[in-house]
Amino acid sequence: MVLQQSSQVSIYGQAKPGALVEVSSSWGKPVQVRADGMGRWALRYPTIRPGGPHTLTVTSAGETQQFADVMLGEVWLCSGQSNMEWPLKVWPGGTQVEGWEAAQAAAYQPKIRLFQVPKKHSPTPQRDVDAEWKVCSPESVANFSAVGYFFGRELFWRLNVPVGLIQSAYGGTEVELWMQPQALFSLPGMMSLADRQAIAARGQDARLEAMESLDPAGSSSLDPAFDDSSWEAVAPGIWDGRLAQWDGLAVYRAKVRLTEAQAGQEAVLHLGAFDDWDSTYVNGQRVGGSYVWNEKRVYKVPAGILQPGENLVTVRVADTGQAGGFTTPEEIRLQIGSERLALTGWKRRLGPTADRLPNAGQAVNLNHSTLWNGMIAPIAPYSMRGAIWYQGESNVGRGMQYRQTFPAMIQNWRSVWDQGQFPFYFVQIAPYSGYGTSGVSAELRESQLWTMKNVPNTGMVVVSDLVPDLADIHPGKKVEVGQRLALWALAETYRRPNVIASGPVFEVARNEGNQMRLRFDYAQGGLFLKEDLPKAPQAPVGRRPVAGFTIAGADQKFVKAQALIEGETVLVWSESVPNPVAVRYLWADAERATMFNKAGLPATSFRTDTWPGMTENSKW
Repeated sequence: MVLQQSSQVSIYGQAKPGALVEVSSSWGKPVQVRADGMGRWALRYPTIRPGGPHTLTVTSAGETQQFADVMLGEVWLCSGQSNMEWPLKVWPGGTQVEGWEAAQAAAYQPKIRLFQVPKKHSPTPQRDVDAEWKVCSPESVANFSAVGYFFGRELFWRLNVPVGLIQSAYGGTEVELWMQPQALFSLPGMMSLADRQAIAARGQDARLEAMESLDPAGSSSLDPAFDDSSWEAVAPGIWDGRLAQWDGLAVYRAKVRLTEAQAGQEAVLHLGAFDDWDSTYVNGQRVGGSYVWNEKRVYKVPAGILQPGENLVTVRVADTGQAGGFTTPEEIRLQIGSERLALTGWKRRLGPTADRLPNAGQAVNLNHSTLWNGMIAPIAPYSMRGAIWYQGESNVGRGMQYRQTFPAMIQNWRSVWDQGQFPFYFVQIAPYSGYGTSGVSAELRESQLWTMKNVPNTGMVVVSDLVPDLADIHPGKKVEVGQRLALWALAETYRRPNVIASGPVFEVARNEGNQMRLRFDYAQGGLFLKEDLPKAPQAPVGRRPVAGFTIAGADQKFVKAQALIEGETVLVWSESVPNPVAVRYLWADAERATMFNKAGLPATSFRTDTWPGMTENSKW
């Protein structure tokens, strides 16, 4: 493991209620604390300068646990969605990380340690996590976050101290899943959880009724005597093959055989998680249903429903987009006491496509805080230097609200860790043609920029120049992303001199007749085109035309603009806009960077106006 060096680190655990716990180490004096009435204990233990290996020993009630090979160094949390989760050795069918083979082969880094939190949704905060620290090696780094590893590797090379990286990331997830409910529901204008639950319950009832009416076999699919011999024999799982791109309703039937003693008891049906909805029945009686995506289904089966011999389980599964079906089929079982009984003989019949599925109840979202509970709460006390974050793709469509929820999440984490305003550096989402052509994703990028400007001790990495394929939401240039995150840490956290962390950031605009002149922060030494960068830091002589700008008058109608770089400023105009009042740059869903500073870092997209956005009224 790695403990944060030269600090008071949090050491915590479980002991016998009221027992005295002593923590000692090879570098410091013993510290004692008494466990509370539930056996929980925690203390702050002083660490010294970077180094190791050390030992850490915990003793209580005659029992001793010793941790060997403990390093003191810099600990960072690496969190977010799929672009942070994306491993060094790519998943089958995924975009390869550029240079991954050489990076993996050279990953014998005994002073870098990796801790990977398992992906887990939970309805309640968890205290424990099933994971362990691993020494960085070609084997251990293969499935670790590529961005996280390249960030940590750069810090190790530049600081020459041990580095501990904690990965807690989950693809396809919204920021609302990563924060405590009290932080989320206290935001201005946010509907209360109680109101959401009431609306959702009404919608759920309507949706389930509609799903029942769309079952191609009608109520017969719930009848154990129904002949399903013509149905397709399948194994439950994510829809693939010919159904990989199919969205709609599917009906599953499976059997479980019970003895008379088993049938007379209450049981619990475990189905794992679904993408997206389900309605589930045992011997024709409904035992549960949910429309919360990827929530694990655990349904009680009251005594009296089961019978000796063969029992029927019917599951109606509906998917509205992308992958569908059972996402964790390995968890499927009928639990009776300590007995785990398998469901067998799975059959499936497809129903109507997604365009015929009901949308009742979709006005509210109850799928909140589950990743805070399952993946952050267990590690939240662990002392660290700061966090890096790559997320936002799943919040496109609610870009304006993101400037509320994202800063609230950062503040929520800082409050729980109780380490003050710890560094929080994040990646602005990349351009992607899959967002459409409306420019809606630009509003989310603007909210990320707003966060960097308004939330203390944050920094933002722009990656709009690192996207070879604009149709790929997972660009393979992860080395550069990790390195750019490290620049923020080196410049702001470790105060290394002469490190430029950010690309140009719009600062102010002024009118010059029928033109507008824009000035930028982080542009000392001039602005550059990509082809000029090999000559940096010497700025090219004369004006340089640059693309990516639009301009508008008071009518708010934007047109393509001409733009010239003049030193540290840009002059923008259009002959069709004689009285310009607003300029926008890369205000689109899929445009690459055209303008850089002398460090080779791209300018962030921006706008000079504050006119209402497209997502102004789009709420979670």
